[in-house]
Amino acid sequence: MKRSEIIFGIIRIPIDLCMTILAFLTAYYLRMTDALYFLFGAPTGDIEPLNIYFKFAVFAVFILLAIFAFEGMYSLKSTFRFKREARKTVVLCATWFMVLIAYFFVMRIQFFSRLILGYTFVLTIFFIILSRIILRVIQRFTLSRNIGKRRAVFIGNNKITEDLYYLFTKNPSYKVLGLITNESSKLRVMGKMEDLEKILKEKNIDEVIQTQSNLSEKTSIDVLEACRVHHVTYRFVPDLLEVQRANVELNFHKGIPVIALKETSLDAWGRVGKRVFDLLVALIFIIILSPLFVVVSILIKLDSRGSIFYKSKRVSTKGRTFEVYKFRSMVVDAEEKKKDLIHLNHRTGPLFKIKDDPRITKLGKFIRKTSIDELPQFFNVLKGNMSLVGPRPHLPDEVAQYKRHHQRVLAIKPGITGMAQISGRSDLDFEEEVKLDTYYIENWSLLLDIIILLKTVPAVLRGKSAD
Repeated sequence: MKRSEIIFGIIRIPIDLCMTILAFLTAYYLRMTDALYFLFGAPTGDIEPLNIYFKFAVFAVFILLAIFAFEGMYSLKSTFRFKREARKTVVLCATWFMVLIAYFFVMRIQFFSRLILGYTFVLTIFFIILSRIILRVIQRFTLSRNIGKRRAVFIGNNKITEDLYYLFTKNPSYKVLGLITNESSKLRVMGKMEDLEKILKEKNIDEVIQTQSNLSEKTSIDVLEACRVHHVTYRFVPDLLEVQRANVELNFHKGIPVIALKETSLDAWGRVGKRVFDLLVALIFIIILSPLFVVVSILIKLDSRGSIFYKSKRVSTKGRTFEVYKFRSMVVDAEEKKKDLIHLNHRTGPLFKIKDDPRITKLGKFIRKTSIDELPQFFNVLKGNMSLVGPRPHLPDEVAQYKRHHQRVLAIKPGITGMAQISGRSDLDFEEEVKLDTYYIENWSLLLDIIILLKTVPAVLRGKSAD
C-alpha cells in the first residue's frame, strides 16, 4: 500500500473529530446568539456553561467515530465513490443522533437544548461531507502530480483485459503502463511473458493484474513468484470464486471480480497498528534501559579503543538500505579482518559466522551472549528503519547471494527479534530461517508479535548461540 494512501486514510479520523467538534461549537454559538431566531423563533430557557457543554461534545464525538470505524468509514483503501460515501455519512450520523437521544432517554437526563441538538446533527453532516470533498480535491491534486499513483500492468489480451484496462485508466489512483502478452493487441504492449521480471524491475511496477486464466501452471507460478520477489501486488480475475485462503482481497470492477493476493496481512491498519505498537514499546524500553546504556558505554570505552556504537549498513524492505545501531563488540578493524576468516565460516547460505571469532573483544563476548549489543536498535525502531519483530536484518553482500525465494523476507521491515531468534537463534540453517520468516510474514498479527517478544526474554536469558 502506498504511503500516501495510508496518510489520506488516517487523516480522516482527526478531521472528522475536528469537524464534529466544530459543529457542536457552531450550534452552541447559533443558539446563544439567537442567529436563526427569524426561522425558529427566539429560544427560551437557560443553557449550560460552555465547559460543561464541551465535555458532552467530546463524549458524543467519540461515539460518532466509533460508529464510523465499525461501519468501515476509515478503511485505508476505501473504494467508495463520493455519492456512496456521502450517503453513508448521512445514514451513520442519523444513527448517531438516535443513539444520543436514546442515551438521554435511558439516563433520564434533559439535554441542554433540543435546538442545539438539531443544529449539531445538520452541521455535523455538512462539515464532514465538506471536509471529505476538500480531502478528495487534495488527493486528486497529488495524484495529478503522480504522487501516490499505483503503476499497473495487465497480463492477458481478451475482452476482460480491455474492459479493465479502460476502467483502470480512468481511475486517478492508477497509472496503467500497458499489457504483457505474447499476442498483438490494439492496447499498448510492454513486452512478452519472458520480459515480465525485467519490466517489474525497470518500470517500478506496483500491481500486476492477470486477466488471462488459461496460462500454464508453470507460467502462473512464475508470474506469482516474480511478483513476490519484486514485492508487487498480484491481482487476477478468477474462473471460480471458490477461493479460501489467507490474505485474499476480492473487489468488483463493473461487475468483474478481481482477486488480490496480498503479501501479508501486515497492511493498511495492520501496518499502522504495528508501527504505533513499535513506537510505544521502543520508547518504554529506552527509558527503562537508559541506566544500562550509560554503564555499557563506559565499559566499552574502558575495554578497548574505538567508538561506543557500531554502525553497519543493512537491507530493509524492497532492498532499501539503512544503518543499524549496535554496541561495539568487536575490534575497530573487524571488517578488514573478515576476508581472512571467510574459510572458517560455519553457517550455510549467505550468512557469515565463525566460532570463537578472534575479532570479538572481551566485553563483546558478554554483551553478545546476553544480546545487550542489540539494545541500540530500539533507536532504529523509533526512526522507522526497523520493527520490534521481523526478519533478521542482513548485510548487502549477504542479500546479494539470496536465491529468488529468499527475497520474500524483504517484504517487511527487519526486526530486533523474530521467529528465527526464538526458534534456535543463530544455530538455525538459513533455509529454516527463511521458512520461519515467511510464515511470520504470511500470518502476522499483533498477538503474534506480543508472543514472540515474550518468548524472546527466555531465549536471551539462555544466551545460547547468539550472533
